[in-house]
Order: sequence, then structure tokens, then C-alpha cells
Amino acid sequence: MNENLWSFECPLKALVACFKLYFALNCAYSKECYETWMIIQLLVYKIKT
Repeated sequence: MNENLWSFECPLKALVACFKLYFALNCAYSKECYETWMIIQLLVYKIKT
């Protein structure tokens, strides 16, 4: 977050971390990728909001 750079072993781990940050911080998904994040949220994590 902020100006910190994060390093991940693979793209999947980066995606998981990004999703968890969005959810933990209660951030709204941007309109450009809203559908993609909702697919991940509903189908992968089975979280309904």
C-alpha cells in the first residue's frame, strides 16, 4: 500500500493478495474490472455481498 513495493513469487499470489486487500479494506471495485472481481468473489471465494 502507499509507496511500498510488494514482491510475489507468482501472479496468482499477487491476485489473491489484491483481492484480499480490496475485501479487507472494503474498497469498491473499479468499474473497468468490476465484473472480473465479482466473478472471483462469487465463484472462487463464494462471498455474496
